[in-house]
Amino acid sequence: HAEDLNYQKFQVTGEIRAGSESHDILGEGQAIRIFTGGKIPEGTTHVARQEIVSVISAQEICFVFQYTNDVKSLPRFPRQIEYSNVSKSYLTGTVEMNSQKSWPMSWAPKPNISISTMKTYQECPRKYWYDNAPTNVKNQFPRHYKLERNIAPDNMLIGSIVDETIKRDLRHYNTLRSWSDDLNKTAKLVFNEILDFSRDYLDIRDNPNRKIPFEDINPQMRIYYGEDYSEVEIQAKLSQVSNHLERYVRSDFRGFMETHSGYCWEIPRSITERPVPWFIANGMPIYASYDFIMYSEDRSHGYVIDWKTGRRTDESVESALDQMHIYAAFMNSYWHVPLDNIYVGAVWLESDGMPEFKPVDIVRIDGTYQKLSRHFSLISAKVAEGETADRLGRDVFPETTSEKTCLYCKYRSCNG
Repeated sequence: HAEDLNYQKFQVTGEIRAGSESHDILGEGQAIRIFTGGKIPEGTTHVARQEIVSVISAQEICFVFQYTNDVKSLPRFPRQIEYSNVSKSYLTGTVEMNSQKSWPMSWAPKPNISISTMKTYQECPRKYWYDNAPTNVKNQFPRHYKLERNIAPDNMLIGSIVDETIKRDLRHYNTLRSWSDDLNKTAKLVFNEILDFSRDYLDIRDNPNRKIPFEDINPQMRIYYGEDYSEVEIQAKLSQVSNHLERYVRSDFRGFMETHSGYCWEIPRSITERPVPWFIANGMPIYASYDFIMYSEDRSHGYVIDWKTGRRTDESVESALDQMHIYAAFMNSYWHVPLDNIYVGAVWLESDGMPEFKPVDIVRIDGTYQKLSRHFSLISAKVAEGETADRLGRDVFPETTSEKTCLYCKYRSCNG
């Protein structure tokens, strides 16, 4: 039985890329990393998704199955809230619940909003449309737009590597009650996964017969548009990542987490396994892509924690607080932790020190809801117009007038 492998460690002997095979025979206690399209080697007894594997190092993994009997070690899933697959009244900006689908079993209905999508619309309505158009419209977009939608700009690379490395470190402790031995090795492994997928994405781009994959990894924009990273650039990126991880360790965040090891830790899982977290508030479907949430066994109190790799400014601090308050509202909605017992804090990795946890401010939540509500009303009407407009709604969502925004945009085939 697969569950018999739970918590067992395996030595990683190598990898098999798409279209390749290995002549090695896997022995007891051995595993090999295989890409989609690779040939399964002789001696294989199980094939496991990467989401149920905890990466200890580049050479060692541990299985962590969802259906473990050790309920304290893995995320818990309470009863589903009877929220929405929705009927929509776009023109009035309202959403009425009429069925019993909810996260984590379904994606948020469209249009949906978040702090980040609101910023995207303000920067460039056309980009927002390409990212968030309803499925019936998105399916009509040319293939190159669907490909471009998945790619990530270079300026997000450092944050993506740091984010995934910290999450693997937390999963490691939550599973084995020990921290990763070498975070830099883990970061290099994450970087290589991004580079490998980005390079394979070029073949997907150039081969119309290959299906566009739905993955957690975003291919890098530079590689997609023909400019790969040199070895010098890779080492420079890893050096920046290492600096952030050193501050993460020096902050004693790990020590803080050890004192809360009895809490239920909610570390975001793969979007290929479950949709992005969302909830209904004030009639709006809101995405809540939190970094980390934890709450006490009795759900009487909890914490929302975000790690930030960008510069700490007054504006970025305020934006982070708005985001974390939305995550706190999600925690209250889904896990029923009282709002007045939820604390929020950001780990700013450009500087040392533990986050200063603050109690949730109900007034800030209401204010953030009001901003999102105004945006939702506007977007709802625009989406309804865009669904029936000519040119697949492009004229309803004009491109930005900012040359700088266009210069760094992933949608290079756009008219802007």
